[in-house]
Amino acid sequence: ERLGFQATDVSYNTLIAGHCEKGLLSSALKLKNMMGKNGLQPNVVTFNTLINGFCRNDKLQEASKAFGEMKAINVAPN
Repeated sequence: ERLGFQATDVSYNTLIAGHCEKGLLSSALKLKNMMGKNGLQPNVVTFNTLINGFCRNDKLQEASKAFGEMKAINVAPN
């Protein structure tokens, strides 16, 4: 955004996936939260990516919390 580009859900999801792959889960969550602040709603890809990242890093409570948030904002799991 500093460079004048408008972030999209795809760009956020790509960044979230990269952070999850590197085990940077708190950064991935911050990116998800930034989506909402920038007018984008996290979608099924966002949550699947986060849940997968949490599970791969033995953070099952966080995965469950993300799943609960997903349901709370009416994002249908697939």
